[in-house]
Formats: sequence, structure tokens, C-alpha cells
Amino acid sequence: MTVVGRRFLAASVCVVGTIAAAAAGPCQAQPSTPASIKLPLVYSTTPMTRNADLMLSASILSTSASEAGLAKVSPSLFRSTRKAARAARATKLVLFDAPVVFYFVGLNHEWGHQARATEYGMASELLFTGTPWSSKPFELYALEQMSDHLLAVPSVHGGGMTASRVLKDRAEAIMLRSDRVAPGSALAAIISSLDTPAYAQANLYSGRFTEEWQPGDVSTYVRDWYDRQARPGQTSLDDVRSHIRTRSALNFLDTALWSETIGLLSDYVWRGETDVRMRWLKVGGVGLLPSVRYEFSPRGPEYYVRTHYRALGAVGTAYGRWTERIGEDRQIGGGLSLSRWSTPRLVPSVTIDVWSQTKEGTGFRGEVAADFERWPGRRAALTVAVARSRLATSSGFPWPEAPTSTPA
Repeated sequence: MTVVGRRFLAASVCVVGTIAAAAAGPCQAQPSTPASIKLPLVYSTTPMTRNADLMLSASILSTSASEAGLAKVSPSLFRSTRKAARAARATKLVLFDAPVVFYFVGLNHEWGHQARATEYGMASELLFTGTPWSSKPFELYALEQMSDHLLAVPSVHGGGMTASRVLKDRAEAIMLRSDRVAPGSALAAIISSLDTPAYAQANLYSGRFTEEWQPGDVSTYVRDWYDRQARPGQTSLDDVRSHIRTRSALNFLDTALWSETIGLLSDYVWRGETDVRMRWLKVGGVGLLPSVRYEFSPRGPEYYVRTHYRALGAVGTAYGRWTERIGEDRQIGGGLSLSRWSTPRLVPSVTIDVWSQTKEGTGFRGEVAADFERWPGRRAALTVAVARSRLATSSGFPWPEAPTSTPA
């Protein structure tokens, strides 16, 4: 029995150390290059970031170590392109890799609820009740009543999906700097990407609010958002349910998600390669991975239109975002990250996020980071990042009365 959220401290300035470890070994299907995994081993003052990197590391280690062990026992079965080898890799993916990574992504989701609850001074208890193959491996209990803060309900109930978004972003940050990523990293990004749309589709079924009330994260979020709109009679709760459920499917319009999925099935399962190649959309000399996202932010459902890009020796992400209105209240914003794609000894990067909120004005968050590479044997790289926000934020949203932290 563990209560994780109680011991986390929030800060608006964070220092993050990331170790990228390379594991070399023989490979029949990929003889020219050794197997390589980018493994984040992070200490961050931001709980969401720390949790996401820990679970990403666990996903990479569990899938890569088990694959390497099986390949050592039978290289011809797990590293060849024979039908039996493909069937063996597919079986491992379905019966071991997916359940284990789903378990770690689920744990990150529950920790996200706890991190948000802790920010509002609410104690919680997380029980480990099963294994990756159990139907219900975790149970999370609130030990105190919900805070009466205006944003407490949407923040706490949306915290799990926010945590999944952070894990997805952390996995894709590795992807942007690498031609190939470990299967566990791709699988963690895929499952994290599906958390919000899958949860919304399952939790907002037709008749959800006309039957006996059974609280759930998304349904509670939707009911709170409906109540805060203060427009009785203009729309029904069921109309809001249907609207949000439909919009959540926009998360499938994500080329990074499909690139990771195709790479996992094609490179790892079909070809027997030890890592997954990222596939970019090419427009001239520019590589793009555009996407549309629909997130459950504290201020209301939020649209993201963004793209990862790679061009002229630089790599990064650009996006615009805006929330749905609550009366006259709306927030809009955008951001850009920029880093070098080549890998000299020192690789600097800059991230900027700005927003404007109808009632509370404007805010910004800036981050400066640097990668120190070419350590002995090129087996490690250290990343140090320092971030600063004008307003204490979560997912770019101001949090009145209670300072908190921004994912690095």
C-alpha cells in the first residue's frame, strides 16, 4: 500500500537530469547498427514529469529486457523474419508487452490524480490490487472531501488524462531527437495517446446521465463543466455529453500516433528489428507530424492543433490551442519548441508557451535546456532544463490561490 502523492513538492523552477542509455547487441535483421534505447532516468521537482519519466523508463526496460532475453535463448525465433518468429513477436506484444506497458501507463494515470489532489491539499490513497493481467490493478481512494476551489473538480478528475498527455509528450520528445526508438517507448506513447479518447468513449455512452448516477472521471468532469456554463435551458446535459464524446475522437487525428503504430507492427513485429523507425510526412525538405488533440483541461475542454517538425538541422513542436467557452470565459494560447537535430557535444533547446485568459489576463512559460552528449562510448547523455512561469500553471492554465508546477 503506497500513498505517492503526499511526498511530492511542486516548484515553478525545475532541474531535470535525463540519462539516455544505449544497449548494444547482435541483431540478425538489423546487422549494421546496434540496438539502442533512449532511457530517461529523471529527477524533476515537477511530479507529473517525474512520474511520466519513471513509467516511460519502466516500459522501455521491461519490453527491451524481455525481448533481449528471449532473443538470447532463441535468436532464430525472435530476431528472424520467419513466420514462426513473427508469430512469436506478435504473441509477446499482445500477451506481455501491451499488458505491462498498459499497467505502467495506468499507474501514471492514477498518480496524475494524486498529484492534482495534493496540489489542493487533499490526501488520497492508492492501493495496488492486481497485476498487469488483472482487470483492476489499482484502486484510488480520496481520504478527504473535494476542495471547494472552483477548479478542483476538473483538475483532480482530469489529472489522470493530463498525466497521460505528459507521458506521451515525454516519449515523443525522445522520438524527435532519434531516427529510431525502443518498442517500449513507442508502445507507451501509443497507449498514452489513446487514454483520453478511449476513456471518453467508454465513460460518456448514450444515456450516461439519464440512468442511475455512477461517477466517473470524464462524466464528473462533464457534469462540472455543464454546471459552470451557467446557461440553464439553452442546452441539455446529454447534448454536452454527446458533444464532448464526439470531439474526443479528434485525438485519433494524430500522425505521430499512427507513425508509432505502423513502426511497431512493421519494424518490430514483422521485420524483427530491435527498435522502431519514426515515419515523417515530407513536404519539400521539411518533416512534419501534425495532429489535432482534444484535452480535458481545468478551464474546460481544449483544442490543440500542433505539429512536430524537422527542418534545416532543427527539430521541435509548434502548436495553437483554445478552450471551449464557459459563458464569456475562454483561454487561447500557443507555443513553440526549438532544438538542433544534429548531435554535437552540446545541444541547446528553447520552449515557449504563452496564453491569454479572458478574466485573468496573459501568462507565459519559458524553458531553456541543453543536452550534453558524446560521453564515453556514447552510452549516455545528460539533459538539464530550467523552466520559469509568470503564473503557476498546469497545462498552461492559471491556478488562482494555489501555486503549482508546470510539466517540464
